[in-house]
Amino acid sequence: MSFIKAYQFSRKRTIIHALDPRVKLLVSTGVAIVGIITLDPVEIAFLTTIQLIILALSKSIKLWFRSLKALLFFIFLIATSQYLTTQSLAQAIIFSARFILITSATSWFFYTTSPEDLGRALEQIGVPSDFSLAFTLSMRFIPVIANEFQDVYDAQRVRGLNLEKGNLIERTKAFLPILIPLFVEVIRRTYEISDALELRGYGFREKRSHWKELKLTTNDYIFLVFFLLIILVIILHRIYYFSV
Repeated sequence: MSFIKAYQFSRKRTIIHALDPRVKLLVSTGVAIVGIITLDPVEIAFLTTIQLIILALSKSIKLWFRSLKALLFFIFLIATSQYLTTQSLAQAIIFSARFILITSATSWFFYTTSPEDLGRALEQIGVPSDFSLAFTLSMRFIPVIANEFQDVYDAQRVRGLNLEKGNLIERTKAFLPILIPLFVEVIRRTYEISDALELRGYGFREKRSHWKELKLTTNDYIFLVFFLLIILVIILHRIYYFSV
């Protein structure tokens, strides 16, 4: 649950928060793709530094450290598996650093972009409104489910539920008193959302209108140029690397 909560939107007044969500989506996705395809430690370090600068500008460094804390198990698992497979400590460090880079590229995007802005961005880039609405609702629903799970978990533990004893099958069965109320609450909220959409006339018109239309500003163009310069630096580094 701490992993889910670490990626919740945090409303702040910063330069990064004010950027167009389409621009942030492009930059975040681009950095994540470069992080996936690269194994160069220089490129990984360079891009990670850029992500730290963006996180600092968005005042999200503490949130980023909290997300890393939630991902420590996965980082350790990646490092261990790589070391056991390749017998190389350098490879284990590189793969772990690459994982941190990819998660950092997605983390600052979710920290600074509200689900509503993300839904509008998806619609304006051509995604059907039904799909964008479903994605937006799922993004808003995940933290709600996490909070509901924590509430039910705490309530059942207070009532004496023990999840520590027994084998794997017994521990799995012990989670039923948590999962059943959670599913009931999720289904109830689903009906509430369905009724709310129907009362507001969703789907009455084929083309939806928005109270706030997305428009690129000067800061958005500056951020895009900054991203293109990053890609240019990486391309020049690869040309120099392969020419040596």
